[in-house]
Amino acid sequence: MKNWKRMLLSLTISVGLLASAVPAMAAPQQTSVKVNEETVEYTVGSPINDKGTTLVPLRSTLEAMDVKTTLLF
Repeated sequence: MKNWKRMLLSLTISVGLLASAVPAMAAPQQTSVKVNEETVEYTVGSPINDKGTTLVPLRSTLEAMDVKTTLLF
């Protein structure tokens, strides 16, 4: 009887682990940024999602908003 309970517990844990891995196997979504209804084209880098936070290359995004950028070193 103990062996049967262990098998059932192992099966339950295995199914739970497999079910939780399904979202991780989903194809990543392509992130895009729009400014004034136009999609921003990135020449260096691209937007990424990291644990629910979207990271975008700042220079390309600002230039799409007609902000002048200069490097001060």
